[in-house]
Amino acid sequence: MLRLNDQQFAQVGTAFHRTALRAAAAAYRAHHHTWEHLSPDDLVKALREVPRIGPWTAAAAAANYCGDFAVYPHGDLAVRTWARRVDPDHPFPDGERAFSAYWRRLANEDRTHLHALTLFTLTWGSHVRTAQPGDTPHPPA
Repeated sequence: MLRLNDQQFAQVGTAFHRTALRAAAAAYRAHHHTWEHLSPDDLVKALREVPRIGPWTAAAAAANYCGDFAVYPHGDLAVRTWARRVDPDHPFPDGERAFSAYWRRLANEDRTHLHALTLFTLTWGSHVRTAQPGDTPHPPA
């Protein structure tokens, strides 16, 4: 990332994100030895200090790196979409903040439950999105 010029970013369609990508690459180079030993919560905080890295990106990156989806941005569109598809009759609230707060209450504010609920929902959604013709529909018809 750090050696790519602006034209190379443009060629792959990432010209708009080049400054964020460069900032992330420089921060990784400078801090990766420390970041590798941080808790998921502390990694989110550290990533948020990188210029152009916002709270959603920091939380999603930390969740994916650490495998701890208790830190995932629970109001994310993917979580909201797949939760509604899993249980279309459930009265999930609208909006990121309201949904995120509700999602935490569903998990009883328990970190392990929050991780499992989020990971299950995202995994289910990933499966549904990649289902092939002839696969058993989920939920089964």
